[in-house]
Amino acid sequence: MKDRLQDLITGPTPSRQDLTAAALALFEWQREHLPALRAFAGEARPTQLEDIPAVPVSLLRDVPIRHPEAFQVFRTSGTTSGRRGEHWLVDTDLYELSARRWFEHCVPDCPVHCTLSLVPEPARAPDSSLGHMVQQLAPQATWHFDARTGVAPSAWQTLAAAPEPLFLATTAFALADLLDQPGQAQLAPGSVVMVTGGFKGRRTTLDAATLRTRAEARLGSGLRWVGEYGMTELSSQCWDTGAGYRPPPWLHVWTADPATGRPAPEGLLCFVDLANWSSPLAIETEDLGRVCGGTVTLLGRLPQARPRGCSLTAEEARWRR
Repeated sequence: MKDRLQDLITGPTPSRQDLTAAALALFEWQREHLPALRAFAGEARPTQLEDIPAVPVSLLRDVPIRHPEAFQVFRTSGTTSGRRGEHWLVDTDLYELSARRWFEHCVPDCPVHCTLSLVPEPARAPDSSLGHMVQQLAPQATWHFDARTGVAPSAWQTLAAAPEPLFLATTAFALADLLDQPGQAQLAPGSVVMVTGGFKGRRTTLDAATLRTRAEARLGSGLRWVGEYGMTELSSQCWDTGAGYRPPPWLHVWTADPATGRPAPEGLLCFVDLANWSSPLAIETEDLGRVCGGTVTLLGRLPQARPRGCSLTAEEARWRR
């Protein structure tokens, strides 16, 4: 099964028919090998992508749906929100393959060889899926963020000393933390700023346009800005380079009416991720959105949904100081 999915990710763009066939085969494999998923799915017999029983992310806070041989776990962000959702994997091979291939497609010529990271470092936060992703994209990254204290003062020194284009990987709240500190840098043309994690925290809401204006005043105006949308429960990510978030061909995105669970023009974002080979491939989020023309537009969160996202860790560090 894993080899078939690897071929799907590395091969030509699959047709809807091929994607559906692969997803249905993976669902049946998972029903056989993941006992908790078998209990969740019951006797469902899906015939299309939207029929595959989607596991709500809220359920994964209470019920770990895992393969018996799974050893790697990623957990949702935050330290004060109670129980954290978990994503268990037998290995990270398809996760890493998926991340690299779609990033390189969407953000070509990114100077990853010179990367400054303001996300959790895997050595200190091995259960951070975002940190794992950044390490895969930029193995030589320098890390300037700590979950307890936030962005390190050394970040501005490294930025100012960069002699060539730089890749700045950050969450929205970590970028705000950086801008709250004294410092100035004129990043070389070709530098890329990746922002992820959302702009709404538990206590603070950031304005995306204002944050970007502040950053350009301190870092330079000739920057490439890219947005990343992903989540702990998925192995694949969507990238926005200016025209909406684009999912990779092996990640099917659709929206469900929150009241009925049926497909709707706008609603809860649902994913069928074929890189989730040893974990639930179908996920129902608490994020609201719209899918049109192959791109995803984010429309906020389900009312009463718990705050979540990689920015929460940075927001908590800011409030502790």
